Formats: sequence, C-alpha cells, structure tokens
Amino acid sequence: MKDLLRTTAFALMAALAVRTAWTSVQFVTFDTEVFDPLFRAKYAAHLPVILVHAVCGIAALALGPVAFLTFRGRWRVVHRYVGRTYMLAVALGAPTGLYMAAMAFGGPVAQVGLSVLAILWAWTGWWAYRSARGRRFAEHRLWMMRNYALTFAAVTLRLALNVGVYAGWDYTVLYRVAAWGCWVVPLAAVELWIRWRHPAAPPWRGSPPRARALPRPDRSADDGAADFPDPGVLRPADRTRSAAPAR
Repeated sequence: MKDLLRTTAFALMAALAVRTAWTSVQFVTFDTEVFDPLFRAKYAAHLPVILVHAVCGIAALALGPVAFLTFRGRWRVVHRYVGRTYMLAVALGAPTGLYMAAMAFGGPVAQVGLSVLAILWAWTGWWAYRSARGRRFAEHRLWMMRNYALTFAAVTLRLALNVGVYAGWDYTVLYRVAAWGCWVVPLAAVELWIRWRHPAAPPWRGSPPRARALPRPDRSADDGAADFPDPGVLRPADRTRSAAPAR
C-alpha cells in the first residue's frame, strides 16, 4: 500500500511538472505578445534574462523526475549526465530568477518571497552538487529532494494563481501570498518527510570540514539509502571496527 501511494504521488508530481514545462515552452520566444499584458512591458525590457530563466526552468522541471528515476543500478550513467544538466539549469536559473524577482508583480512582499526562493534554489543546488562530488550519496539524495521542491514552485505558483483567480480573489493579494506559499509549502512537506524518515539526517548543512579530510569509502554500488548520521566518510572508530577480525 505504501509503495502504491508513493508511486502514485511521484507519478502525479512528474505529470504536473512535465505539463507545466510543456506549456511554458511557448514563452521561449522573442515575440513578447505571448506574455500576459500585466507583465509584458517588464519582460520585453529584460527579454534575454527572461528567456534564459524560462529555458532553465523548463529543463529543471522536466529533468528532475528523470534524475530521481535513474539513480539506481544500470541507469547510473544516465543519472550522472541528467544530473549535470539539471545542475547547470539551476546554476543559470537561480541568478536569473533572482534578477526577475526584483521586478516581480506584487511589490516588496512578492519580490522578497521570490528572491528567497531563488537564493534557496541556488543554495540547495550547491549542496546537492557538493555532496555528489564527495560521493555522499545519501546526503545528495536529500539535498536533491529539497532542491526539486523549490523547482516545483513553478508548478505550485501556477496552481495557486489559477485557483485564486477562479475563486475571485484580489490578484495583487493573491500573488503576494502565492510568491511565498509556492515554495514554502512544498519545501516544508519535503523537510517533514525527511525528518520522519531520516530523523538523524543533517539539517540544512553539509558534512563537517574535519570529516572531509578523512578517506572516503568506495560507494560506487551504494543506492543512496545509507543510514544517518553519515558525512560520507569513514570515521576512525568505523575503520577500527571494519579492521577487526570476524568472529
């Protein structure tokens, strides 16, 4: 039953992400008439930044589910290249998103909310990349979950705006609330899941500096399900136990 619920939830998330990515392709154009009249003038004045952000957001939304599906077994090579492309999309999408946040509709409230989103998107992406480079795959998996929750804000923002418009809410107030809720809600949901499944997982920090100085174990066959706390290295006590003869 748990596997069915997990599979259903993942399929729904992937379907919403791919649909949002597909419908956003229309904005990758030099024709500013495709933009909403409310944003058209601003977007036309900053079109190169808008296009880079749109391409990167579309790529990250579409590639995220693929990365989650290919992290095991024979698909690891695919996962590696998909992950690198995803990280490149985040690396370019976050600063352009921060640039766009400064001119966001809704005034300072919405602008600060979207700015925090862009900063956290870059921050979690950096730790996901760093933990992967350090072969700390369990930690990498959790950082990727956090990062994709922020990527998924592109979906939840549109859902919130559509529901609010349909309900007849004031659009300015609605946009301000959505600018925060679109990323706070999915990120909080993921963080609660992490706290529940991995209560000892490091919260919003990487491995301690001294741990990185120790030799790292070979985890080429690890599926990322290691227990926490796990800085991705063998501690001295672990090496002592591993060297002890079996009885």
